[in-house]
Amino acid sequence: MPVHLPEPIPDIDLLAADEESSTLLIAELKLVRKPLRPAEIGRSSAEVLKGVAQLADIRKFLEASPEHLRRLGRLPRRVDAYEHVYYMVAARDHWCWTESGGAAMVTFEALAETLRSEGSLRDNLEALLRSEWLPLEGRDFYVPYDADSVIECSI
Repeated sequence: MPVHLPEPIPDIDLLAADEESSTLLIAELKLVRKPLRPAEIGRSSAEVLKGVAQLADIRKFLEASPEHLRRLGRLPRRVDAYEHVYYMVAARDHWCWTESGGAAMVTFEALAETLRSEGSLRDNLEALLRSEWLPLEGRDFYVPYDADSVIECSI
């Protein structure tokens, strides 16, 4: 259930707190339709990057009004009272890299798995930020090198 913020600030799509580890997660979820053609990649990337801009607006608002989420009853304390505050954009079916200025870009599936994991929210988010969820050749997939293969081309 989203957390509504005053207009024109976008809503927070996902808010999670772990009081024991003094950790707060604020996330924008982008459930983007998978690009079917190369021409659609730009549209999908723009939608994901919109989440980065929305998160920047949310962060700016919460830094100026750290009491807001406590007043709404969504958190037991002020945002600035948490030792570890993570801002993330989680995208489904399309992921793009950006230097997002303080926000992490992860896949929706990786974040969902992280939130289901045992342990503290802080430890789980730190593991997610180490990018171990990204596919790794030799662990998640293999690229065969076969010198006997011939690709036939005709012009």
